[in-house]
Order: sequence, then structure tokens, then C-alpha cells
Amino acid sequence: MPILIFVMVLAALIAAAFITKWIAERPDATISTERFSAVTDKSTALQDQVNSKILWDAPNEEVLDWLEEKHSITREAAEKMISIAHAERKKSIRQKALIGLVCSTIAVLLTAVGSLVSSGAMYAVLGVSLAAFFRYLHRFLTGTTTSSAGL
Repeated sequence: MPILIFVMVLAALIAAAFITKWIAERPDATISTERFSAVTDKSTALQDQVNSKILWDAPNEEVLDWLEEKHSITREAAEKMISIAHAERKKSIRQKALIGLVCSTIAVLLTAVGSLVSSGAMYAVLGVSLAAFFRYLHRFLTGTTTSSAGL
């Protein structure tokens, strides 16, 4: 029994080391989130609106049309604003997924120890905890979610 706990803790530490290394070397870790052209209060507020639209899964074309029609923004500048918004969305998803990863890892470890001591109910809780862990791990690694409501 203690060997199993030791192996689980060792596996968690190895996984944490690999994830930390991946985060540091991730290609989009160095994406610049510089603001659109001349930073003014208006352009900052406009970028925040674009960020919100993208965060709530508005289609890129819809946001492009809105920027061109309502704010007279050129297509090139609008596309740059949208790319910044997508980077912000991924950052937001990863931040929330990291919290879920930590919580689900704690739940997995606690239920694994509990299942060694207790009976079948802990195995069900362990299964749910593992499912949550892998869902948050996927979100963290990809920076995507299946729906905006699931952020």
C-alpha cells in the first residue's frame, strides 16, 4: 500500500516537471499582447470590447464586420485586434484550467489514499476526480474549451 502511494506521488511530481517545462518552452508563451496601434483610452476600450466578444465565442467575421462598420477600423488592424483577443482568451482559459488542475490533483490524491483505506464508494469519487483532472489538463494544454459557458 505505501508503495502505491509513493508511486502516485512520484508520478505527480514527474508530470508537474514536464508540464512546467512545456509551459516555459511553449511557442505561444512569448506572444506579444501589444495594444492596437496608438494606445489611447478609446483604443484600449475598443480592444477590451473585442476581447469580450472573442471570449464569448463571437465568430471572427462578425467581429471584423463590427469593427469595420461601426468603428471604421481597417481590416488589417481589426485582424490584429482579433489575434490579440484570441491570445487573451487562451490565457484566460489556461488560468482557470490551472486552478481546476490543482483542485482535481488534490482530489485525486485524497481519494486514492482514501480508496486504499475505505471501500467502493471512494473508487467512484476517484473516477470523477480523474475525469475532472484530464478535462482541465486538456484545457490547460490546448487553451481551448468546448463552450464559452464552460470557462
